[in-house]
Amino acid sequence: MRRKFYGLILPGFILSFLAGVVVGFVIFFFKLAIDYILKLNNLIYHFLNNYIYFIPVTIIILLMVSIMQGKIVKKIPIVKGGGIPTSEGIVRGSINFNPLLSGIFTAIFSFLSYIIGMPLGSEGPSVAIGTSLSRMVSKICPSYDEAYKGYIMTSGAAAAFAVATGTIISGVIFALEEIHRRFSPMIILVSFQAVIAGSIVAKLLSNFFGVSYKMFNLISYNDLEIYHYLIFIPFSIIIGILAWSFNHLVKYVERLLDTKMKKVKTWQKIFVAYLCVIIVGLFLPTILNGGHALIDGLFENKYSIIIILLTFILKIIMLVYISQSGVTGGMYIPILTIGALAGALFVKIFKLDDSLVLFICLGMSAFMGTAIGCPLSALVFACEALSGIDHILAFAIVIIVSYFIGRLLNISHLYDIVLERKLHNDYAKKDFMVIQTSVIVSEKSFAVGKQTRDLLFNANVILTQIRRSDKDYAKMDNFGDKIIKPGDEITFIIQTYNICDTKTHLEAFVGKQKDFSYDILQQ
Repeated sequence: MRRKFYGLILPGFILSFLAGVVVGFVIFFFKLAIDYILKLNNLIYHFLNNYIYFIPVTIIILLMVSIMQGKIVKKIPIVKGGGIPTSEGIVRGSINFNPLLSGIFTAIFSFLSYIIGMPLGSEGPSVAIGTSLSRMVSKICPSYDEAYKGYIMTSGAAAAFAVATGTIISGVIFALEEIHRRFSPMIILVSFQAVIAGSIVAKLLSNFFGVSYKMFNLISYNDLEIYHYLIFIPFSIIIGILAWSFNHLVKYVERLLDTKMKKVKTWQKIFVAYLCVIIVGLFLPTILNGGHALIDGLFENKYSIIIILLTFILKIIMLVYISQSGVTGGMYIPILTIGALAGALFVKIFKLDDSLVLFICLGMSAFMGTAIGCPLSALVFACEALSGIDHILAFAIVIIVSYFIGRLLNISHLYDIVLERKLHNDYAKKDFMVIQTSVIVSEKSFAVGKQTRDLLFNANVILTQIRRSDKDYAKMDNFGDKIIKPGDEITFIIQTYNICDTKTHLEAFVGKQKDFSYDILQQ
């Protein structure tokens, strides 16, 4: 019973549920604060349009803010950029961070981005804050912290995503498909517990404050005709090529900033981003902020084809640079916005006005699924957030064809691009070894009774084989379905930057080792 409590009940139910409650509470008020900040942003731009002689004063203020932010980002680099790829790196054990400082400054700099009108979203920072909060929750049990942290941070990130997007199942799928990229009963368990807890808290608070919990209001579609299904294929191909082009452009700008513009200071990059948004935003307000209001306007057919085209082009150009400049903000809603604009343009060009809402939603889900590389998440999101369950076949066709085109073009997925850059900047100058080591599973260790797929080792730890104590041969673990038993000898191949940290990490799962020996494979 003790093993069940510490190995399953405590991390799988109690701590994950607690993390969900905390994350749901904080993220709700984070979203509520952003709603008020966006109203302030509208007032600021209205004021600057009426009193243009205040623009130089605004630019001077932004210069000072950029210098201050640049200094903080230099000391806490984890707070810059989108929160989802950073959280993925943290949960997988690839990135170390201070959860308190990360959560606080992510929130502060996110608010700053929304006041200025940066074309970034709140979903990424929400996930980053959720990861920070759940990391602090996992420290409630210090003796089990190293083993628990991956599960609890997964639950916090899933809950934050669910509350930020007003979904439930999408939060769980996000943890499986995007964060860990594998299906595991333990990941499903902790994610569901936290998502349910966070969603209950957020819905109760939404009712109390009289605000909408959902990301989008109820969306209605016209009936589909046979000819629509013929149009889906060319539309899917266009979205797939667009996603590949966008990600390719992100990689190019990233490479440009890291090579030819390497000597440009962070505060200077941030200042240029702020300056561009202020100037362009005064003439074309549709480029401001993440794009939620813009998507609502597209649903209502508010914009002409010229405005949609200009916004589409400028959104892409500005998002590609700003997301790499050091400014804090997510790319999730901007990705949806680009897909929505592409869908609206397609409708305008080919005179499909009766299907405007459908193609906007198809564009959002397909572009997200292809650019980020999560077609299942995109389909579930379409059903939950976009009310697309009655047209699930249409969404499935467009998402999978678009995703296939992206794979055909060897697309590099967006969050992978961003995370690889972060990891390169963190570890490029550090020495590492690749080692092979074997450990013996203790009788009362955390790993006993679990399938190997349920053990969230760090990303650089690869389990290669298991030798039973009563067998004289080892077995490969190709499918992650082997159940760990006391006395098992497990062999790992590990890329390590610190042998002591690696030993501590393994012992958190398999128990204390009398002799920790290893062979160096690469140095």
